[in-house]
Amino acid sequence: MDRTVERAEPVVDSIRHMINHNSPKINEMVAAAQETAANTRDISVVAKDQAHRFAEVGRDITDRAKVQVARVDAAVDVTVEQVQHLGANVTSAVMKPVSEVSGVLAGIKAGVSTYANGRRPNVSRVTQDEEMFI
Repeated sequence: MDRTVERAEPVVDSIRHMINHNSPKINEMVAAAQETAANTRDISVVAKDQAHRFAEVGRDITDRAKVQVARVDAAVDVTVEQVQHLGANVTSAVMKPVSEVSGVLAGIKAGVSTYANGRRPNVSRVTQDEEMFI
């Protein structure tokens, strides 16, 4: 046993010397690792917070865009409806006088025709005109 102790003493001394010599470096490495872990934890917390804020901003932008699209859609619907009413009103405003003028011209034509012939058409002539129309 003494022999084993004599052989082990230089190894133990060497290990003690190595531990004493490298202990400050190991302590520095452990402290740096702890600081890195703390920084990583802080970065993770900040990143999570920023991700939540970014998601909120994205939802807000989406909601606002939906509202604006709905407003534009309503404005387009109103504009299309107004254009349709305008078209109907223009058609009515143009066609009514045209039909009235056409009626007046037909009356003048009939009057001039009657005046030019000097007499009214007889029954056989009217019947013949109607048959030609059919």
